[in-house]
Amino acid sequence: MARIRKPISQLSLGDLHDTSIWEFCLDEEAEEGQDETTIKPRPDLTIADQSEGMYIVKTEFIADNGKKYLGFSTPSENFDLGIIQPTIVIENGKQIGLWCGAFKPSKDELSEYYKDLHTSAENLFPLKFRSDVKTKNMKTMGSVEGFVYIWRFLGIEKIKLIR
Repeated sequence: MARIRKPISQLSLGDLHDTSIWEFCLDEEAEEGQDETTIKPRPDLTIADQSEGMYIVKTEFIADNGKKYLGFSTPSENFDLGIIQPTIVIENGKQIGLWCGAFKPSKDELSEYYKDLHTSAENLFPLKFRSDVKTKNMKTMGSVEGFVYIWRFLGIEKIKLIR
């Protein structure tokens, strides 16, 4: 098998169809062209066990109107969107992350997301996600009510949603 390494931002629908489990190459960060976002396919695995590595797994998303999308998520012991980071991958290779971290998406960004997904906020949310990949004591399912970000003001930090 050829040695495949790529940044997670380049993971495509084809990659997810080919391999359901991808591992972060944390032990290879010092290699030229690789960093903490570098992943490799693990077709040899049938179970993602976080005690053996950090993985992302193929994940199905089901919109409120029943439309299905494909993407990935990171298994987590708890339902923590900051760790799970559910991400939809669309045909053109673009990725739409539902966890936005410290960056609240602008109205223009949200409009672009809905355009890319061929839907509206009302039809998308609540958005359920689930992976059929087996994991060891990890959660790979949940639901989100909107795009999630961290709001910070004067030392106060809150998790917020935006549609």
